[in-house]
Amino acid sequence: MKRYYLFWPLLLALFSCHRAGDTPERIARDICGCMSPLARQQESLEAAVERNDLEMLRDYTEEMERVMSKCGAEIEKKYGPLKGELGEQVRQAMQRACPELVATLNKVESAFVK
Repeated sequence: MKRYYLFWPLLLALFSCHRAGDTPERIARDICGCMSPLARQQESLEAAVERNDLEMLRDYTEEMERVMSKCGAEIEKKYGPLKGELGEQVRQAMQRACPELVATLNKVESAFVK
């Protein structure tokens, strides 16, 4: 669980204000949708982790940062910043809405924390 905490603050900082009618589930689905290119690369990421291919992991991390930045800008424009309890609810809703994406982010984070 501890390994979630490197990327979650970045995600939550990017997506920090919301409109009253927006639910954590709706926001999570939108985040998952715009970040889905990362989940589609999961197999090649797993192979890179197994081979300890730091160059590929670095390239993936750069792509992840690019996608997260673009996605963050889109989500923040739509919902504003997410803070406090709502931010935590969105994080939990993402784990339900796109567990593959969350797992992929955790694997990348874990590979770089080692």
